[in-house]
Amino acid sequence: MTWHNPFLFVYGSLMSGLFLHSELQGAPCLGVACVQGALYDLGDYPGLVHSSNAKDLVFGQVYSLQPAQWQRLDLVEEFDPQQPERSMYLRQGLKLLGVGVDRPVTADAQAYVYNRSVAHCQRIGHGDYRRYLQEKI
Repeated sequence: MTWHNPFLFVYGSLMSGLFLHSELQGAPCLGVACVQGALYDLGDYPGLVHSSNAKDLVFGQVYSLQPAQWQRLDLVEEFDPQQPERSMYLRQGLKLLGVGVDRPVTADAQAYVYNRSVAHCQRIGHGDYRRYLQEKI
């Protein structure tokens, strides 16, 4: 089920400087943050999955979106709210940790969480997709 929080946590190809960032055109970046979860290399992009281990963190950025932007991003992320079980990603609420730079706070945001098996995918242990891409060069 989706909920209407205007904040989106991005951790992969939607981050600034990466190839899908233009999909966030007009959305202000509120800063950096992390969430509890595990990050996997899915080939051309990463996937975030839930983790119960408090030491598992995924790093990214937070954006404030207008209602009209969600529909476009749902298409990009292959999320179908009418048939979530068939979706590649699910839009779900997560607790952000360390939003901003000067005054870290805890807040809630939505994120696209991978909805398929990661059994045969490489884990990105440090949880930072940008760093992972740089290390691959």
